[in-house]
Amino acid sequence: GSLRDPAKEQAVIDFYLYNSDLVADTICTFAKAVKDITHRKKVVGAFYGYLLQLCGEQRQQNAGHLALEKVLASSDVDFLTSPTSYAFRQLGGEGTSHFMSLFGSAKLHGKLWFDENDIRTSVTPGAPGSWGKPADVAGDIVQQEKELANVIVNGSAQWWFDVGANVYSNAALMARIGHLAQSATEAQKLDRRAVDEVAMVVDEQSLCYLRVADPMGSRLLVAQLPALARIGAPVGHYLVTDLPRLKKHKVFFIMTSFAPTAQDRKAIDALKCDGHVLVFLYAPGVYRDGLIDETGMADLTGIRLRLSRDGMPLTVKTVDGLCLTEGMEGQSYGDPHGGSPLCYADDSAATVLGRLPDGKPGLVVKTGKEWTAVFSSAPMLPARLLRNIAQYG
Repeated sequence: GSLRDPAKEQAVIDFYLYNSDLVADTICTFAKAVKDITHRKKVVGAFYGYLLQLCGEQRQQNAGHLALEKVLASSDVDFLTSPTSYAFRQLGGEGTSHFMSLFGSAKLHGKLWFDENDIRTSVTPGAPGSWGKPADVAGDIVQQEKELANVIVNGSAQWWFDVGANVYSNAALMARIGHLAQSATEAQKLDRRAVDEVAMVVDEQSLCYLRVADPMGSRLLVAQLPALARIGAPVGHYLVTDLPRLKKHKVFFIMTSFAPTAQDRKAIDALKCDGHVLVFLYAPGVYRDGLIDETGMADLTGIRLRLSRDGMPLTVKTVDGLCLTEGMEGQSYGDPHGGSPLCYADDSAATVLGRLPDGKPGLVVKTGKEWTAVFSSAPMLPARLLRNIAQYG
């Protein structure tokens, strides 16, 4: 299935943890060299940390993008950067501007994020729709407005990147970009500190327990972004190791904590207070002390969960008439292609909000004295469900 068995594959898990650590260490080594040679007078950055882009393909593990925490901890790295995400560049529909990395964590650690705006324009060679290329200049302007809006409200930086011949040769497009650049300059005077109270939390080391290029990584991360961007409230993207620094947040979506360290478990436990809502997906805490341990899921989530190796569609059909499923009558979500293993709830104290195709509880909520736990077997929660959860918190 999607997850590795440490009893047989620990060497593979170790290799991918090592591979990312090596890449991060190399970045930090060269950043320090530049700082030393220039007497710390030059700004240093790197293209790194593509946790919200390469998931579901081989490069995230093979190119070593899973040690972002180490790079963020370096005082020699001033900024990180990437092209703007390629995932949802289209106009309308799921079109969603987002950064490839965990911008919230970059900001927490005092790093600048540079958004490399390489969105293809209508005058770029190629067919409309390729790499988000609009059919006309009117579409170009919408794309550029959307991208810079994301940059301005998040307090990021941006550069325009000329991809191909005469990408910005149209006079009307250049006039609009000129106005946008002026708006960006004026926005620098504004208070753009983060105001998000909802956190999407990523455990990068747990991703090394997924098989290389397994689609589950994409389902849990990049495929979730369009819906999260449409809940009616800002959502910050953070490393699980930054949880102790998130003091104002109310709702936490724990996306990939299959193999949380003892320290990460402690940080998650510390959130179980003050009315917080914690949402766990797929197989939370299924690894503990280097082994697959079903009881580790209950200890992490507060909900008794079972692990099944039976393959089936990873879809959940919601139950009507409950506050968290309001407005979702008969709606299903998830991935019909299925997968293995899967986890389901087996807890009489939890309220069933949705069921898997075989009838087992696949979406449940359990409310304690000081916090609430939500668990979903399936990824790709729809915006209405996410919005209901956020309002509940």
